[in-house]
Amino acid sequence: MKRIVNIILSFVLILGLCIPAYAEETKTIDELLAPYQNAIDKVNGELGSNIYIPDKNKEKFYNNVKHMSPSEVENLLRNEYKDITSGKPFITQSEPNSYTKSYAMKNGQKKQDTSPMHVRQDIMQTAPISYNSQMFLNSTVFSATGASGTYIYETINSYGSSWPSDYTGYHFEVDSGSYSLSSNKKNCTVTLRGHPEDAYGSALTLSLTEKVTFSVD
Repeated sequence: MKRIVNIILSFVLILGLCIPAYAEETKTIDELLAPYQNAIDKVNGELGSNIYIPDKNKEKFYNNVKHMSPSEVENLLRNEYKDITSGKPFITQSEPNSYTKSYAMKNGQKKQDTSPMHVRQDIMQTAPISYNSQMFLNSTVFSATGASGTYIYETINSYGSSWPSDYTGYHFEVDSGSYSLSSNKKNCTVTLRGHPEDAYGSALTLSLTEKVTFSVD
């Protein structure tokens, strides 16, 4: 009987030791983010900024900063906000493939067809927009002769925003977008709506709209 009692007590003791560890493992994402949210609140109070973590980015933000202390995150966000309000020039990067993209639409079509009678090919066009970003338009253009001034937009394959892949500050993150072609299909006007967001997942409560008209010739 004494042996049975000892076994039961041992089981209860082991169970009691396991409960804190289990409770630690089952913290909610909001509980895990609480120290970093305090850092965000401190920066907002100090600078008058409006930094927040979108619901869809909570896990992304935590995974990106969990190796950092709240004070390190505080300094990071403070410096990022100061950078975008200081009027610093855009970061430039010459390699076309070294950009991160936020798509408003993506079809993924690839076409190139050249014959003595016509030319059909994919082109990529870009234009600078706010928050160290650029708008891009990937399209398929067509010409019956290949002569200058005869090209038209045949298909719009994708469009959105992009920014240098090594840039971690606030960029133009796309929420939605639309495009319209002129009656002669030589101009395409792209409208993007979005908000500022950094590589870690934090964002600013600002609604951004950018409109650019691209020309095929």
